[in-house]
Amino acid sequence: MARTSSLGDFVRVRTGKLDANAAHENGKYPFFTCSKEPLAINTYSFDCECVLLAGNGEFHVSYYSGPFDAYQRTYVIESLDVERLSVSYLYYFMRYYSAELRKLSVGGVIKFIKLGNIKDAPIPIPPISEQRRIVDLISRAEGIVRLRREAEKKAAELIPALFLDMFGDPAANPKGWPSAAIGDLFDVKGGKRLPKGAPYSEEPTALRYIRATDIKADRINERNLVFLFPEVQKSISRYVVAAEDVVITIAGTIGVAAPIGSSLSGVNLTENAAMIRPKNQARTNAIFFSSLMNSAFVQRQIEALTGRVTIGKLALERIRLIEIRLPPLPLQQEFGEKLAMVRSIQSQQSNATVKAKATFDALLTQAFSG
Repeated sequence: MARTSSLGDFVRVRTGKLDANAAHENGKYPFFTCSKEPLAINTYSFDCECVLLAGNGEFHVSYYSGPFDAYQRTYVIESLDVERLSVSYLYYFMRYYSAELRKLSVGGVIKFIKLGNIKDAPIPIPPISEQRRIVDLISRAEGIVRLRREAEKKAAELIPALFLDMFGDPAANPKGWPSAAIGDLFDVKGGKRLPKGAPYSEEPTALRYIRATDIKADRINERNLVFLFPEVQKSISRYVVAAEDVVITIAGTIGVAAPIGSSLSGVNLTENAAMIRPKNQARTNAIFFSSLMNSAFVQRQIEALTGRVTIGKLALERIRLIEIRLPPLPLQQEFGEKLAMVRSIQSQQSNATVKAKATFDALLTQAFSG
């Protein structure tokens, strides 16, 4: 590793002069502010290859070459000699060093970075050929991360596409499936309010609880379930979920549904969530029903039932009024099987993304930690 030097010896650092409201919706040039993504503007004050560092907020780091403008709290960092310090190498160094800049930031509610924090940054300056090799290696690793994330996104898009392919749009109901109100086919029950200040526990005798914040679209975040000592909160069968149930959030982020499944059968449900239990299991499949509840067709009904408010509560009696479609049970079950395959692909893609990101982070640290 090359000996470190002060970054200020190799760069020119300027700031923009504009307020954030100088942006134009359809501007010709990028306008870099403290937001992660640049805005647009019709004029430019800079025309160079540089690294841009948001001086407050999340301290985002960007690379750009060409004409642009910048917010007054955005630092524009240029190499004084690109044959001594590659701008691409500088970009990845700033990506690495931004964590240290967060520690050095000062201020009250909105933290900011001082110019000296940037100029005093210790940067290794290897020969330009080595800088290019490092940039090539790190950029390849970052490209793999990007491809993995795109693959994750495409896997997620398979779920609504699969639903529409098998059942059609529930709103238009092109396949003519029978309709019913939830209350005709399901019992709807609320969760249990937890006592304030109840101690958590991870002992085997403790009781598990699903909170509204644990419920995600078509899945439950099992890792975050809370445990309470039995002597503090007793399990009452009325609040215990079963494998065939679907749970739905009724406060906070309203209307998010997920199937319970066998792994969570017997777990308790807290307030701000409700369980929807079929009266006749021969007519519905929980996985299909959860996806239907998360569809735009049902979500529009929920918005209408809650008056389109973001803060409030979805009453149980209103859930019973929601209209649903009922394809044949074998088709619902086939959807559940196919969805399980998609979920498996999603899990594989997610694990691959985590590994690719870990490789990228390790390369970044190895290149610049000295």
